[in-house]
Amino acid sequence: MVLRKQLRDIPTEELLQAAALTNPTPEAVAAIRHTEVDTIAQAISAILQGDKTAYEHYLAQHLNTGADSVADNETGPEVADEVHDQSAVLQQELPQPDHSPVKPVESESIEAEVVEATQTAPALDGLAAKLQAAAERKKARHRVVNPADFILGISRDEFVPYQWGASDSVVPGIQVEIERSDDQTAPGDVDKHRAVHALIHWNPIPIPPGHSLVYLVIGADSEQPLSPESGTQLVLTQGTAYRDEIAAGAGMRHYMVWAYSAPTVDGLLEVQPIFVGEQGIAIAPHDITIVESNGIVNGTWTPLRGHSSMAVFMRQAYADNPIDFPAHQLRDGVDSRSFVCSVPVRGGTYEFQIFPEIVFRGKTIRGDGSAVFTRRISADIQAVELLSAVYVPKDDNDRIALEWVAPPTGEVKIYLTNSEPAPDLINQAVDSRYLADDDALGATEWINTTESEPGETVFIELMWPSDWPQVYCVPVNVVGDQSLVGEFKVLHRVGEIHEPTLIQRVDSQLITFDWPFGADLVEVTQKQGESVELTAANYHRQGGIRLHLNSFGDEVTLTPKSIYAGQTTKAKPAIITYAGLKIYRYVIDHKNPYIVGDLRYPRLWLWRDGVEDRQPPRFILVHNPLRLPLFPGDGTPVKCAASTESGYSEPGSLLVPDTLMGSVTAAEESARHWVIDCRSFSGGFLRLFIQDDGREEDVLGERIVVDDDAVSGLCL
Repeated sequence: MVLRKQLRDIPTEELLQAAALTNPTPEAVAAIRHTEVDTIAQAISAILQGDKTAYEHYLAQHLNTGADSVADNETGPEVADEVHDQSAVLQQELPQPDHSPVKPVESESIEAEVVEATQTAPALDGLAAKLQAAAERKKARHRVVNPADFILGISRDEFVPYQWGASDSVVPGIQVEIERSDDQTAPGDVDKHRAVHALIHWNPIPIPPGHSLVYLVIGADSEQPLSPESGTQLVLTQGTAYRDEIAAGAGMRHYMVWAYSAPTVDGLLEVQPIFVGEQGIAIAPHDITIVESNGIVNGTWTPLRGHSSMAVFMRQAYADNPIDFPAHQLRDGVDSRSFVCSVPVRGGTYEFQIFPEIVFRGKTIRGDGSAVFTRRISADIQAVELLSAVYVPKDDNDRIALEWVAPPTGEVKIYLTNSEPAPDLINQAVDSRYLADDDALGATEWINTTESEPGETVFIELMWPSDWPQVYCVPVNVVGDQSLVGEFKVLHRVGEIHEPTLIQRVDSQLITFDWPFGADLVEVTQKQGESVELTAANYHRQGGIRLHLNSFGDEVTLTPKSIYAGQTTKAKPAIITYAGLKIYRYVIDHKNPYIVGDLRYPRLWLWRDGVEDRQPPRFILVHNPLRLPLFPGDGTPVKCAASTESGYSEPGSLLVPDTLMGSVTAAEESARHWVIDCRSFSGGFLRLFIQDDGREEDVLGERIVVDDDAVSGLCL
C-alpha cells in the first residue's frame, strides 16, 4: 500500500530515534522528521505504541484522502529522498565484498512483531497496563535481529585508530541471552543441546538530529581489553540486535558493542567510538552424562575453554525450593570435568543441574544452567516384619504395642487401618503415591513415621483408634519415593458390657444390655450353674438373656468374645450379683371362717415359699369392687386382725408379721393367721400386696407375692 511504501522510505535514523522515544506521540515523531503532524507521523506513533486499531484507522484515512495525489507522484518521475538508506550509502562509498546480498526483512514484519508483542501483553489497568505495554514494545523493538541492518564488507580497520579512554561517558549497557536448539535424541541420559546461540541486544543511544549511527559488535572466547580493536568483529549494523553462533568448544564469550555517530556518513570513519556496553557469559557443557550405582551418582562432561569452575546442584524431585537454591549445591566432589556424590535417601528421585562459572573483570559470573537431569536412585528396600503386635488395655485409652527391627535403608511407617490392604500391595515395592489409591491405606489418618538406626529393635505404643473393634497394623518401608508394604497383623478389641440390667420375673430373670462392639458372642456363666454362649442374633431374638437363677442368691458373669483366625479375644467380664428371690404365698379361707355371733370373718394364711422368714416385709390387703386390684393403691385397704395367744389383735390396714413359716402346713400348725373384716363391703375382689412405704428394712433380694394358692378365695 502507499502508506506502507512511504513508511519504508523513511530514513532508518529517524525510525531509530522515534523508537527510542519514551512517549512516541505523533508530535514527537513529527519533530524528529522535521515535518508537521501528518498521517505518517500518526501511523508511526500508533505502531510504536502498539495500537493496531489506530494504525488501521490512519491507513484507511490516508487511502481515502490522498490516494490520487500519491498515485500521480508514483506515475511521475521519482524524486530521490534527501537522506537515503544508510546501509546503501555506506556500502556505495566503501569497498564492497563479492557476495550475494542478504534479503532484507520487510518493515511490515517488524511492524507486525511490535504490534503483536504489545497485544500479547496481559490486560492490566491504569499505570500498570501502560508500563507493561511500554516494556513489551521496548523489548520487541530492540530484540529484533534484522539482517537488512547489517553493513557487510566493512572492516573495523577502516575506522580511525582507537584512542584509549576516549569514551568515558555513562555506559547504557547490553544484554546477552543464550539460546539453545534442542535435539533430545536421548532424553534424560545426555544433554543434547548442541546448537548454542547468543542474542546480543541493546537500546539505541541518543544522537543529534540528522546524525548517522552504526554499531560495532565484537566477540571473543576470553576476556578482552576494553577496546573496539579487541576480539573479533562480528557485525557492523544499524540495528540493535545480533545473534552469534557459539563454537562447540567455547565455555565463555565476551561481547562488546561500540557505536559510531557523525553528522555525515563520511564522518563515521573519522570519529572515536562510543562504548555501549559489554558482557561476559558462561556456556554450560553440552555432553553431560549422569549415572548412578548403589546410591552413588557420577556426572561427567568435556571441559570447555574459559570455565573457572563448575557449580553442581542436586535436589529431591518435587522439592519446593528451586534447584539452584544455595542449600542444594554440592560442596565436595566437584571438579572441572565431573562430580561424584551420594544421595541422603536412597530410593528417591533426584534432579541435577550443572552451572558453568567464569571470572570476568575480576568477578565470578555464573552462567545459565544445563538441562535438568532426573535420576531415580536405586535402593535395597526391604519389607519390615512386625515381631509382635499386642493389645494393651488402658483406663484412659487403649494402646497397641508394636515391635520390629529397623531395615537397612529408609524410614518405617505404621498404618493403622480398619480394613485389610489390597493383597497385591503386600511385599511389593511400588511408587509411594500408589498407596493413596488403596481403600485401606489411602483412607486412614492413623500413620506413624519412625526413623531408626539400621538393625535397631524398635518398640512403640500407638493409640487405639476409638470405636474400632479391630485394627490392621501395616508396616511400610519407605525409601525415597518407593514404598514396600510388609505383612500386617490384626488386633481385635472387644467392648465391655456396661450397666447390665437384671429384670425379675415371677420365676425367672431377664438380663439386658447394649451389645458390646466387636463381640461375636457373649459367654454367660452362673455361679451355681453351667456356662452358655449367646450370639448377637439370639440375644436380640430373645430380647435379652433369660435365666433361672438360684432364689437364695446367685452370680452371673458376662464375658464378650470375638473370634478371628481361630484366636479368641475376650473383654473384661461384667459380673452381676443376684441377691435372690423371696416368694410369699397366701390363702383366704372362706370355708373355715372366724365366727362371732352371726358374723363370719374369712381367715388369711400367709407363709414364705420354701423357708422360714424371720424378717418378713409388711403386707396390705386391698379390695376393689369391680376387678382384681393391680397394685396397692388400686382399691381400698382391708382391715385385718392378727391371731395372738389370747385371741386377736386390734384390726389394722397393715399385716406386720414377725416371722413367717416356710409352708402352708407349717403356718396352719403354728395357728398364726389373720381374720378379714368384710363388714364394710359385699362382693368385689381381694388381693394381697407387699407394702413398700419407704421404711428401711434389712432385706436382701427381690420379694414378690404369688396369688396361685389364693385364686379361689379372691372373689367375694
